[in-house]
Amino acid sequence: MEAGEHNIEITAADEAGNEATYTLVLNLKPVVVSKKNPNPVIYDGEYATITLKNFKHGEIYEYSDMFGYSVEFNVENKCDEPIDVYLSMYTSINDYQVKGYYTINPIAPEKKGTAFSYIEDKEIPKEVGNFSQIDSIVCIKKHNQDESFYRISTTFMTDAVKK
Repeated sequence: MEAGEHNIEITAADEAGNEATYTLVLNLKPVVVSKKNPNPVIYDGEYATITLKNFKHGEIYEYSDMFGYSVEFNVENKCDEPIDVYLSMYTSINDYQVKGYYTINPIAPEKKGTAFSYIEDKEIPKEVGNFSQIDSIVCIKKHNQDESFYRISTTFMTDAVKK
């Protein structure tokens, strides 16, 4: 589910041994969070339903002295194992990769819950200057596995920030 153009090759054969191959280009666009679309469905498939609950800028945790952008997801786990939902470490602003964090809060099998990720202001280089979007990947992974099994490119437009 990475955004961009992907070459897909499909090969089929019949019982007589005739074979044909077809190549197509699949152009995937990111889910966009904007003022007009502040709470999109990020993913609705076999593993989960994930909707953006909140995207805001300010104090990340109450009384924490941590300020930045926070992203909260409503998650409905459709798996038979706990899952984690979080922003990828490949989050960027303009040409700069920024460090994303997330709380480890696995959503139990067949349950609903909330997942939370954030980017601290101090992690955003001053050279970035003014920016209008944050590009990231929303990852879904089984709680005890190292790698995500589903990744959805997502662009957060700063005009959608709730204060």
